[in-house]
Amino acid sequence: MVNWEDTEVLEAKIAPLEEWAAENADNADCEDSIELIGLMTRRMRRNPANAATAWKQLLAEQVHHDDWPIGGQKGPGSTLHPAIRAFALEAKAEISEIMTETFGNSEYLRYVKMKRPRNSDPLFHTADTFGAAAGQTAYTAIVNLAKAGFLTVEGGLEGVELDTYDPSDSDGDDNEG
Repeated sequence: MVNWEDTEVLEAKIAPLEEWAAENADNADCEDSIELIGLMTRRMRRNPANAATAWKQLLAEQVHHDDWPIGGQKGPGSTLHPAIRAFALEAKAEISEIMTETFGNSEYLRYVKMKRPRNSDPLFHTADTFGAAAGQTAYTAIVNLAKAGFLTVEGGLEGVELDTYDPSDSDGDDNEG
């Protein structure tokens, strides 16, 4: 737990942010973040008892910048095997492209999202959004199969073979064909 009442601790926490603001003063993309740093650091110095709230707002700003000086990583890395992730991303791209072509080239297809809030108009998809949604569905299905253990990687990264598990297989071995 950080003691925000301690002036040295407070200044040590704020220093990297002020340095970042000075380095990026000429960058128009960072203008809002620089203003936020100024506002929050003034609040933290004026009222150290509420500094934790201001600090959380500054931590949340890291999603907008790759070089944000506080907060560490943006989130945990993927736990998926790289081969499964590559397979899922490839399937997402291919299915998205196929569905976009199919939907875009047909004058008779129209996709309406049925689940909508009450008293709102239905959502009509364009060919691009329909293709992206179909690709994301494929990606999610592959990731869920891998997480459930039905899609595994045999061997190392070179010569990877993706095998699927068949629950009807009586001895529990991977399905070989």
